[in-house]
Amino acid sequence: MILTGGCYVTVKRDEVLKDQTVTPSLENLETRWSQRWQLKGTYAFDHTAQRDAVFSIDTPPPTASGSLHVGHVFSYTHTDIIARFQRMRGKAVFYPMGWDDNGLPTERGVENFYGVRCDSLAAYQPDFRPPEPTPLKRGDFAVISRLIDEC
Repeated sequence: MILTGGCYVTVKRDEVLKDQTVTPSLENLETRWSQRWQLKGTYAFDHTAQRDAVFSIDTPPPTASGSLHVGHVFSYTHTDIIARFQRMRGKAVFYPMGWDDNGLPTERGVENFYGVRCDSLAAYQPDFRPPEPTPLKRGDFAVISRLIDEC
């Protein structure tokens, strides 16, 4: 390892020069680095590490508020920087990434997209089709059951 700019560089310059796959190209970039990180265990968590050697980041699942936007960059950049810093300090970093794909924001997004409102008391309609065109007002949405089956 060589020390440069206040952080440790794990790939020696000679290795980079010998490795002809390391070129300034975007082709296969993700695959190349993913394989290297997998091989070296860069992001692997050591479950046998002592408690004082572990740094854990507990983030709740993000809300599914639609497409990715610049706000996601702001919310994940902070914790990613902290995780990388702790990893450079030699800590075993536990940083699971979670996605809430079954929460209320997702349900509301589906309702708005199809123009329906879920009601657990509504009868199941096996041949239901979403209204076309999609109503603009929530009060005009079709009421459907959350149940898939009466069983």
